[in-house]
Amino acid sequence: MPEREMQTRHDDPATGQTVAWGVVGAILIFVLVVALQAFFYAAEQSETRSKTYGRQPEELAGLRAEQQEKLTTYRWIDEKNGVAAIPIERAMEILARELRGQPRAEDGDREERDGP
Repeated sequence: MPEREMQTRHDDPATGQTVAWGVVGAILIFVLVVALQAFFYAAEQSETRSKTYGRQPEELAGLRAEQQEKLTTYRWIDEKNGVAAIPIERAMEILARELRGQPRAEDGDREERDGP
């Protein structure tokens, strides 16, 4: 009978190996989850950047072009009253000249511009 008891004991699972495989499996699953989560966040940020900064909406691009044109061209604001808009660069030059105390050369200003 002692042989039968020995055979029965060999049929029992090895507790140490089972625990070791369980720990290794848990660690592998944890690493896999963390890696997949990192990949997901990187892909999400990339997609957000490409959708947010990649292209300008057509409406915004049109609005910016319109504003840029208003800032850089001569045009009439009220032609009946003789009110015209001048490019911002030219307005800053005139204002700087006036602040320095230099008189405006209106005749010279009219010859330099191309607009109204």
